Parts: sequence; structure tokens; C-alpha cells
Amino acid sequence: MNKEIEKDIAEILLTKCGVKKRFQKVSLSSFTAINPKAQECQDLCHQFVEGWESVNKTGTNLVLCGKPGTGKTHLAIAVMRELVERYEAEVYHTTVQRMIRAIRDTWRDGAQRTEYDVLGFYCGLDLLVIDEIGLQNGTESERLILSEIINERYENMRPTIFISNFTAEEIENFLGYRCMDRIMESAATLGFDWESYRGKA
Repeated sequence: MNKEIEKDIAEILLTKCGVKKRFQKVSLSSFTAINPKAQECQDLCHQFVEGWESVNKTGTNLVLCGKPGTGKTHLAIAVMRELVERYEAEVYHTTVQRMIRAIRDTWRDGAQRTEYDVLGFYCGLDLLVIDEIGLQNGTESERLILSEIINERYENMRPTIFISNFTAEEIENFLGYRCMDRIMESAATLGFDWESYRGKA
């Protein structure tokens, strides 16, 4: 990739797509597949990008779940990078807690945005990446907020990538059966079940 284009995309991810500095330069090719299962996860993310036109029509989701430090966020943001570069897609990375805070911030006096504005932003994106599922407090209020966003994206057939350190079965405990059922209606689950390689590169 041309270095200027790469720089521009990294800046877009940092300033417009919710990506933090640590991840702004990651790519699918920079992911280190340390075992066959990791290679399979990388390949499936490649397929998600290559099949984007179909994915975007059908609202196909990805569920990346498993142990910390195994590259889940790396791959999800790498997918975002590819979609920005190839399709100029509107993509955004956030965590459950950031989403909940953004919604609750609209409830205070003098808020700059309405709840409708924030929901509209999350629900209207071509691809939304929701990270750290299962690290919220687990209140009914949180579940309702998440459910509304997920349901709206489901009904409008908009793809979402879900990231969690928990298994798919455990994620259901946080989101509820109905919500999880809608996610899994059209989803590929990628299991990251190897040990963390942070600091081992």
C-alpha cells in the first residue's frame, strides 16, 4: 500500500472511527497466526472483507470470543481498515461501556446530543464493532440499551462485530437469549482459545 494512503487511513481510523492509537496501524497482514486456529480466524476475517457486498446486504455478523491477548481486537480493527480503504465504509469501534456512557450522557441537563442522535449514530453505521462484551455491570438498564442498538441493526441488516473474552454461551448471559438469538441468526463465531501472546512478539 502507498505510504501516504496508509497514513491517511490510519488518521481516519484514529479521528473518525473510535480506534485508539495502539491499534491505528494494525492490518490483516500484520496479524501473527501462531497456530492453525489463529490462521483460521485470520482467514475468516479475510473472507468477511472479500465478501463485503454480500455481507452488507445480508447483515452477517462476526462474533470474536475467547482469551485476552489473542488478537481479537487486532483482527476486528484490521477488518475496519480494509473496509475503509476498499469501500469507504462508515465503521466505528467502541466498547460496551463507552456506548452506555454515551447514551446516559444524553440524559443530563445541557447535553449536546439527544438519545435519538446517539442511537442513530450507532445504528446507522455500515459496520459497528462492539468490544468488551461482558465487562459491563450487567444491569437491566445496560441490557436494554444494548438490546435496542443490536435489534435496530438486526432489523436494518447492518453487520456488527462482537468481541468478548467470554464464550458465546456466556455472552448470552449478558445480552439475553432474544438478543443473542438475533446476533447468531446470521453470524460466524471465531474462537480464540489459545494463550495470550502479548509481550512475546
